[in-house]
Amino acid sequence: MKALSILLLLWLSFSVNAQINERLSTILKSDSTDIAFKISEIQSLITEESGIVNDTVMVEYYLKLSRLAQADQDYLSAIDYCDTLLNNYPKLAFEKTIKVKERKASIYKTSGQTDVSVSEYLSILSEYEDRQDFNQSAKINNRLGIIFLKMNDLENAEYHLIESIDYAKKINNKKYQASSLMSLGNRYKKEGKFEKAENYYKLSISICKSEGFKRLLAGNYNNYGSSFRMQGNETKALSLFNLAVKMNKELGNDQWLSYNYNNIGNVHNSQGNHEKALEYFFKSNEIKTRLKDYGGMSYTYQNISSAYDSLRNYKLAHKYYVKFTELKDSLAEIDNALLTKKLGAEFQAEKREAKIIQLNMQRELDQQEINARDERISYQNFLAWLLGLGIFLLLLIAIIIWRSAVGRKRTNEELIAKNEQIDAQHSEIIGSINYAKRIQSSILPSEANLSSALGSFGLLYKPKDIVSGDFYLCEETENGTYFSTIDCTGHGVPGAMVSLVASSHLERAIHELKLRNTGAILNTLNADIPNALNGGESNLNDGFDIALCKLSKNKKTLNFSGANLNCWILNTRENIELRKSSTSDAKLYNEGEYSILELKGQRRGVGKSYDKFNFSNIEISLEKGDKIIISTDGYQDQFGGERNKKFKVKEMRNLILKNASSTPKKMISILDKALITWQGNYEQVDDICIMIIEV
Repeated sequence: MKALSILLLLWLSFSVNAQINERLSTILKSDSTDIAFKISEIQSLITEESGIVNDTVMVEYYLKLSRLAQADQDYLSAIDYCDTLLNNYPKLAFEKTIKVKERKASIYKTSGQTDVSVSEYLSILSEYEDRQDFNQSAKINNRLGIIFLKMNDLENAEYHLIESIDYAKKINNKKYQASSLMSLGNRYKKEGKFEKAENYYKLSISICKSEGFKRLLAGNYNNYGSSFRMQGNETKALSLFNLAVKMNKELGNDQWLSYNYNNIGNVHNSQGNHEKALEYFFKSNEIKTRLKDYGGMSYTYQNISSAYDSLRNYKLAHKYYVKFTELKDSLAEIDNALLTKKLGAEFQAEKREAKIIQLNMQRELDQQEINARDERISYQNFLAWLLGLGIFLLLLIAIIIWRSAVGRKRTNEELIAKNEQIDAQHSEIIGSINYAKRIQSSILPSEANLSSALGSFGLLYKPKDIVSGDFYLCEETENGTYFSTIDCTGHGVPGAMVSLVASSHLERAIHELKLRNTGAILNTLNADIPNALNGGESNLNDGFDIALCKLSKNKKTLNFSGANLNCWILNTRENIELRKSSTSDAKLYNEGEYSILELKGQRRGVGKSYDKFNFSNIEISLEKGDKIIISTDGYQDQFGGERNKKFKVKEMRNLILKNASSTPKKMISILDKALITWQGNYEQVDDICIMIIEV
């Protein structure tokens, strides 16, 4: 009879749990896309079935709530559901507890709280290692390696990825071996060590092919292709990207497919196939829009703007550039939105606590009134008690009002103090930047020095911010004068910091190393600058563009070398055309009786490439009346005019030709006024630096 009762109880428990699982499945599979509705339905299940179902079912309920909240980007609630499980069910089995902790770490990572996520994962890893669970240790080390890789912490990324491979080998887990090998390839690709990266990609690809890991194989093809694209081998890159597209289509992996399309678009764009590039950029963006991958959409909008700009469709270029900046700004506001949600949650918690206190006070008052009636005190005593209670309430109200006033006063004082602190910090930052401007100004030659070294000259120098990524140089030596305009990566404080490094190395090449060939100077800078900028833990891909000229002592010859920047020689058409034949790579532009001879710099920046590259040196004879013009690209890239498009180098060249007879200073004044008129109310987009020297 006892055995029959036990069987009956087991059957009832199984029947109840089956019905519950069926209800949960129905809620999750409902056609409703309203996540809040599904969360409300599951919360109702928890309320109805508390004490009926076992702890395992409750764990599944809360984990489902956490996933739904995360999908709705309500990360605070998602974490709160996990904490509810950990706090209310302390006797859960290790497997269930660690599953909840992993979910919590994943939410922190998705919400952008990377430091907290890493801390959680390290704690989880310690527990798995204590239990000698090699499979889970391999998995967590793999996740940590990928997180550190995205943070650009390459040393920690490498350590955890190698740990993952070692653990995976102990249990012959090929999947984690292949995944971590691919991520190690990405680690060395970030550092520009392409040969080492290629070895890891090949090892991962070999495992994926033998084990049939199609998803990982597609990822390898995409990353391996990206490595070839960075090295300039676009044919090989395109072949691998197409393999990745084919596999991701078969797997239905739309997210990775969007990355493949974007990479293919970049290859076509760099090859000059801008229409083809746009086709793939729009394919990529359609998927990213559907998947709500806003970060990916931002970069694709930037690529679309660049392609339209190359096609001279400035209206669409500007439209998608605006989309890029708006989306980028909105993503930057996510942290503020999360903080606001957190403050809102804390405020609601305080309100609930205050409500409980208020209800408890009300219960006490009600109980006092009941006790008074039960004791049947006299009417006089009742009046006395009522009067006393009234006085007490008045005092209580007075105390509450007083405390509230004190609290408001304290809050106002704290706000005033914080505002004063913010103002002081702002003033300190502006003061620091202004001091940085003084430091940067110290590396710039004075007008007196320029006049002494160059004679008749004109200079237009307009930083976008207080400090500039553009600067100019003038150095005299025993056999001539070196002058140049330099455009460092970025503008503002980052650009100014790079400019100090660039200036120091230029002066060293000219005065310490005594290099006299302009091409040799750029070759030395191209070798030294990456080491100077990458001396810390992070790997920077910064450098600069430069137009470097050497004017001989007798001012009869000019030597020029350029990295992404050119040099113009302006004089009468007859004078210029006589020298065109002696410079085969130069290009001639005519307007009336004047001509510009354009000496071409090479399409390569200093310090931005990982391979060795030799910059050439162009020598040309000079005639009296020649005007030498060098500049960065900020002037021609300024947006403005009626259709808000770029000024363009052609308009700048025509403006100079029309005013060819002017002195350098007058010509600079004309250029400045034309730019101000063109720019109108639009913001300056980049630093501007133009030098004009008359022989």
